[in-house]
Amino acid sequence: MHRFWRPSGAGASFTFPAGGILEPLSAHAADLVVCEGVDFVGVDNHEPGMSNMLTGGGTAASVGGGMSVDQYVASQVGGATRFPSLELGVQTSAWGGNRQTRMCYAAPDVFVTPEDNPLSAWKRLASFGTARELLERCTPLRQRRSSDGEMRGCAD
Repeated sequence: MHRFWRPSGAGASFTFPAGGILEPLSAHAADLVVCEGVDFVGVDNHEPGMSNMLTGGGTAASVGGGMSVDQYVASQVGGATRFPSLELGVQTSAWGGNRQTRMCYAAPDVFVTPEDNPLSAWKRLASFGTARELLERCTPLRQRRSSDGEMRGCAD
């Protein structure tokens, strides 16, 4: 129910209701923006829903209503960072590059491809070289974890 997550007040002057889902974030309220009205009314929650959920528009036949809100925020605050935004997915490659697996858009009909391979994402973030080089760098960590009884290694 909306009453459990909607703040009271408006603009920069709002509070979270006692017992509401956002109440633990009260100390950070000055750093938050709570969006309302981002939906995909007029489209269903499958393929059209994915392509329209963060763009706030479009129709069942369209592919995204424009730049998605995450990409807009990244363009405003992420420019000075190494990665203005990160788009991660789960098995998006298995379904192919279609609107069923895309919710981030740089512009109308221009999706931002998510990375769905954890090793590739980590390699990109850590700026390691090839997969072999990455595994070689992980060997001491794997050995330390193994000797500590930890079963997981960095490539597991």
